[in-house]
Amino acid sequence: MKLRNILIALFLISGVALYSQIPNRKIYDEKAGQNVLIGKCNRNGLKTGNFGYHFNIKYKEYNPSAAVLEKIKEHLDGLTVTVVLGTWCSDSEIQLPRFFKIMDMVNFNEKNISLIGVDTKKQTYITDISDLEIKLIPTFIFYRNGKEIGRIVETPKRSLEKNIFKKIK
Repeated sequence: MKLRNILIALFLISGVALYSQIPNRKIYDEKAGQNVLIGKCNRNGLKTGNFGYHFNIKYKEYNPSAAVLEKIKEHLDGLTVTVVLGTWCSDSEIQLPRFFKIMDMVNFNEKNISLIGVDTKKQTYITDISDLEIKLIPTFIFYRNGKEIGRIVETPKRSLEKNIFKKIK
């Protein structure tokens, strides 16, 4: 009897863990009045629906400074980035396409980017982000060899690429 209960518990735990790893989960956010991505996301999730409409247009339109991109390229070793975003958020609609355009132009490995979607309460319900201390979104957190070296919160004061360079140099 005990073995059966243990096996059932392990099955349930593994199912929850697997569920939490599925990217681009959507829930209906009452305050936003729309479906939003929560938990782990990827670029494919950002390129769909209403958010995708904005993402695709703003990605094409953005022209980052070539000079700043060259400087960024010199500081990519050991770099990873975690982005906490809201697909309901206008700042995320503007900054995420710019971020990906910059990262694409510097040939940054997309495997080193973690995207986490939150609802209007800044919750994911399936991914614990409490240690990230998120106040506003989007929040871009830059790590070098696992240690946080800087973050950009909401809308950068200068261009996004200049702010990225300032954080990673």
